[in-house]
Amino acid sequence: MLALWIATLLSSSVVSLQEVSATEAWIQLPDAGETTALAYVVVKNPTMYDVYVVKAASSDVAEEIELRNGESVVKDITVSAYGSRRMKPDGFHLALKELKRTLEDGDSIPLTLTTDGNVKLRVQAVVRKE
Repeated sequence: MLALWIATLLSSSVVSLQEVSATEAWIQLPDAGETTALAYVVVKNPTMYDVYVVKAASSDVAEEIELRNGESVVKDITVSAYGSRRMKPDGFHLALKELKRTLEDGDSIPLTLTTDGNVKLRVQAVVRKE
């Protein structure tokens, strides 16, 4: 009986240690001469609370990164409790503005997303031709 109780306690502790994460990041290769590139990330939220992505940064390639929904700039991107948010061209995505250098197909660019709880989600985004 004690062993069952300990096993239950340990398994629930492991579940509660799951963290918000960013995966499957990629950047659409911009046309020659373009100064903006669009980026897409999957943010997974295994927690019991909604999470809000409030900032994105990549000092390597862009002066500024905007959070967008379609063509509109937004203040945050919501990731529902126990859910995920797959960024896509016709929905939520990131706009890397004022590119500092030319992006090449296959480049790996570090991105950092920040949540409303000041959690930093680091992910490598691969540049590709769609």
